[in-house]
Order: sequence, then structure tokens, then C-alpha cells
Amino acid sequence: MNLNNLFFTPSPKLRRQGEVVQKLANMIGNNVKLYDMVLQFLRTLFLHTRNVHYCTLRAELLMALHDLEVQDIISVDPCHKFTWCLDACIREKNVDIKRSRELQGFLDNIKRGQEQVLGDLSMTLCDPYSINFLATSAIKILQHLINNEGLARDNTILILLLRILALGLSAWVMIDSQEFKEPKLDSQVVTKFLPALMSLIVDDQVRHLTARLPPDERESAITTIEHSGPAPDAVEAYIQESTVASILG
Repeated sequence: MNLNNLFFTPSPKLRRQGEVVQKLANMIGNNVKLYDMVLQFLRTLFLHTRNVHYCTLRAELLMALHDLEVQDIISVDPCHKFTWCLDACIREKNVDIKRSRELQGFLDNIKRGQEQVLGDLSMTLCDPYSINFLATSAIKILQHLINNEGLARDNTILILLLRILALGLSAWVMIDSQEFKEPKLDSQVVTKFLPALMSLIVDDQVRHLTARLPPDERESAITTIEHSGPAPDAVEAYIQESTVASILG
């Protein structure tokens, strides 16, 4: 039994029924000042402890107030639309073209002077549930690309997921440095690391198939697999250098 899977099992709606989230939401009511104060506490606690569960609380509190339709607050929180859209994707376990355009549109339309929104946004994305969803969605797309002989660099939804993932993984650094700019995704993660990762996935699929062959045919089939030893250099190197690559790995 994989305990990680158990951790990620509850739906977003079910998670925010938790006692702490509900108590906070009821305590805040529609008081914008109190809401801002709670967010400031969560930022400070995250900064001092690096505990990503404060990021979870940031996202869940906003969505709990969304469920309660507290318009006074959700209409002024600049992260609301993005977090709501991502929450819907997590609930449906899918990012379709329409939702991906909404998410991208929000990121691309952050205006000059409003960059601080990125700090709050990165915090909602640093929530382990978001990170897990973005990474597993990216891997699903890689599987799809393998099956259809496609290239990672040509898949716009995959590129967007990696971009959002990079933003979430930079949350602590962004809040600590107070430099609010979107981290640049290393293009070689897409052009070198992902193809190497896909080759490993293909090797696993081949191994799985050869395991079903009769024993005498199995040996000759196994010799066709290059990477029965350590992972390719591109995989090793990028996992050490890139946070996005290490999460996918």
C-alpha cells in the first residue's frame, strides 16, 4: 500500500471540510481585513518554517470561502479565479484545452505593478496537492506522447503545466527575496530531460512486455534494452539541477 496515494486521495471539496479550515472560514466571515491578516500570518509562518502545509491552508481557506460564496472576500483576492480553475482541474483529474487557456490567460495578463500577485499565486501552487496534480498530469501527457510518438516540446498543455509547476516550486524563494517575477523554465528540461525520461518509461514498458515472454525468448529481448543500469546522464544531471525535473523524476 502506497501511503502517498492515501494522502492525495481525498477530493479538494472533502479536504476543506476539515475542522481548522472551517473554523478559520467562519471566524473570518466576510471581514476582508481579518482575511488579509490571516494571509499575512500564513506567509510569515511559511517563510519561517518552509512548511508547505501553510500553502495548503492558504489555498483551502480561499476555496472554503468560495464554497460559502463570501463575495466580499473572493471578489478582492486576486488569486481567486486561478485557484478556482486549478481546483476544478484537480477535482476532475484533468486539464483540458479550455481550462489550460484560462490558467495561461491569467498568468499572461498579470500587469506591471501587480507582480506581487505572483507571490501569493506561487504559494497556492506550492500546496503539495497542487504539485502532485501538476506532476502526475505532466507524466500522463508524456505517456500519451509516447503512445502517439509525439514530442514534448509540441504539447502546449505540458509546457503550461511545467511553467505552473516551476512557479509553485519557487514560492519560498520568491517570498523570501521579495522579487516577484516568474521563474524562467529551462528549455533543456523540455528538449533534453523529458525525452530522456520518456526513454526510461519506454524501457519499463518493454521490460513489462518481455516479462510475459517464454523464458528462452526473454533473454534475447532484454539485451535490446539499453538502460538496465543507471539512468541516462541527462536524467541524473537535471534531477540534481532543476526542481521541476526532480519532482517529475
